[in-house]
Amino acid sequence: MVLNLAVNRIAITKPPKSLEEEIVREKAKQILQNRYEFSEDQVNALFTIPKNESRYSVTTSDKNINIVIANQLSKRMEEKTIGDMAQRILRNKLSIRDIRAEAYALALSAKNANAGLLRLTHLRRELRNLNASLEIIEVTKFPDITEDANKIQSINRKKAEAKRIDYPDEFILESVKKRLDAYDIKTLSKYQALADIMVMLCIRPAELRTLRITDAKVTGYAKNW
Repeated sequence: MVLNLAVNRIAITKPPKSLEEEIVREKAKQILQNRYEFSEDQVNALFTIPKNESRYSVTTSDKNINIVIANQLSKRMEEKTIGDMAQRILRNKLSIRDIRAEAYALALSAKNANAGLLRLTHLRRELRNLNASLEIIEVTKFPDITEDANKIQSINRKKAEAKRIDYPDEFILESVKKRLDAYDIKTLSKYQALADIMVMLCIRPAELRTLRITDAKVTGYAKNW
């Protein structure tokens, strides 16, 4: 069977570098199943992708396994969960190994590496607010997840650049502001003024209460930018 993973989902493709890292991974797997309600197949899929296979597919038997998390937490719920985790880490005086496993599972439960990195960043912020030691904060960092997150961000930036609209020079902020500053607000404005004001309102806040448009003509506005 072919196991289809969500694009950009975290996938642990490298073997552990030490016995300690292997133990942390095993603990993280248990947390994913017990706390985040991952099935055994879902957890194994995250950790057992062969080197000669695509990062986003794994051949196993004769059925499809969906490893996408069914119950995504709302942003507010996620923040509360991470805040509670930080308090529990310090309250229960967890070992460095257990803290690392907790943080690892937190990141792996996210939809992709970028979301996982954001969760880890939030966890470190909560720990700092609780005056956690530098050692505790540092063990929540995972270079592989950071590297994958940076790749996702790079791809997203390239997509955004590809979709970017290249406006004519006459509509760049400097040109628009120069024309607006030169307009006489006591006289009726033309379509160009209307277009300029619309551009400026999209870029910077203005006093809308004084803006008057009648029959596609600007009859008044406050130049407070």
